[in-house]
Amino acid sequence: MKMLCKKCNSQTDIEKWLPTSVETYSDIVSRKILVIDTDYRKALNKNICYNLQYLEYISECIKQLYLTSSIYTQNVKTFVIVSASIIEGILYHELKSNNFHSKTIWNYIKDIVSETKIFDKEVRLETKTFEKLPFEKDLDMKFDQMINKIESRKLLGEDHDIYAKINIIRQLRNKVHIHIANSSLESDYNSFDFEKLKLVKKTLLEILNYYFNLTDIENNKIFSYLKTEDK
Repeated sequence: MKMLCKKCNSQTDIEKWLPTSVETYSDIVSRKILVIDTDYRKALNKNICYNLQYLEYISECIKQLYLTSSIYTQNVKTFVIVSASIIEGILYHELKSNNFHSKTIWNYIKDIVSETKIFDKEVRLETKTFEKLPFEKDLDMKFDQMINKIESRKLLGEDHDIYAKINIIRQLRNKVHIHIANSSLESDYNSFDFEKLKLVKKTLLEILNYYFNLTDIENNKIFSYLKTEDK
């Protein structure tokens, strides 16, 4: 077994653990997101690859290292957040490449704020001002908006289950805001566990398979860390 720990191996290529190369990942991602196209596609291709490599590393840490339950939980949380960013990037590309991305011809300028009285009550009025553009521009889209657009057009297939699972992952990703909780039961320790890890791994692998048309070899070797067994 190749080892992560410096003290546990001689630092030779034979014994040292290394993730799949970015180049190998990029060859797969380039099936849909070309690196010879626009700047955003080049950056997106590489960012997906960097984050896949990081997921591989987190999986190896969970596999090899003795972790306390709280640190294990934080590793699962990081895995979820990074996986969500990969999924979000894929959804964004699919919408943009099919010209389904939300657009506008209005450019925000500023808010105009005033105070007055209505029926003897003091009120605050806020008016947003926009200027009309000679061309359309892309609107920033939230993750849930992307999911809704993708699902309505069945761009990840006809199975409704995949969209429901992406929504669960989106909700878990929102826990990156550690100050937001409605009860003590919504702590990271209670929110991230092995079942959540299995859900995220399975969902991400399904999306990668569908979107990049993975081969059996790629499934069983390159993305073996996304296959889960009972704890």
